[in-house]
Amino acid sequence: MRERIKIIVLLFILLLTVSANQNKAVFFISSPDGSIMFRIFPDKKQLSYAVLMNGKPVIEQSSMIMTVDSFGITQGIKFSGIEKYSVNEIYPWYGLHSMAVNRCNGARIAIRNIEKNIGYTLDI
Repeated sequence: MRERIKIIVLLFILLLTVSANQNKAVFFISSPDGSIMFRIFPDKKQLSYAVLMNGKPVIEQSSMIMTVDSFGITQGIKFSGIEKYSVNEIYPWYGLHSMAVNRCNGARIAIRNIEKNIGYTLDI
């Protein structure tokens, strides 16, 4: 009987932990060689981001603030999806090099402001 109570209590604590962390998703986008990492996440109901280079902070966690008609659409938000993409292209260029190279990783993140029900996409 005691074992059963312990298991129930542990499952309840686990359930609370999972529920509390549900909207604290952190999205990572890294450069093709992995040396630069862009992190974006909601923190205290404010969209924020950080940039790391070779595992060391280049831009520490900072708020990303956008307003529409004086209303902060990056506060009280919910991530509702992510679409990751990669670009790897070479094309002719006039300049120092005859060919230009464009390689990057990116993401389109669907975000919704809960209070005003405003949806938008952040392209990184």
